[in-house]
Amino acid sequence: MDQSRSAAREAVAAVMSDDHNAENAQAALRAIIAWVVETSGTEGVADLASELASRLADMVKETAQDLGLLAADVLDILFLDLTEVISLQPGFGHLSERPTHHHEDHEESP
Repeated sequence: MDQSRSAAREAVAAVMSDDHNAENAQAALRAIIAWVVETSGTEGVADLASELASRLADMVKETAQDLGLLAADVLDILFLDLTEVISLQPGFGHLSERPTHHHEDHEESP
């Protein structure tokens, strides 16, 4: 496993490891990032970010396919600001009001 993939895995594991103490998780994550900076500099941080984004994109696409949704909508849900949830209509109505994203692998029903 290359360094950026290993660091990405460790970063995610650190954040997942302590659901009840976000401060501990953040401290572990910062230690991993500091190690990447120390050993590989900004290029290593860029590689880490690229690896994380690539893995996340794959998971979003897979989840969208499993749910029969567009990947862009799953991404919106993933990064939804929870303070906005209060103003949402049931069923995430705001997503259906957006212009439809066309994806070559997804055909829309008439």
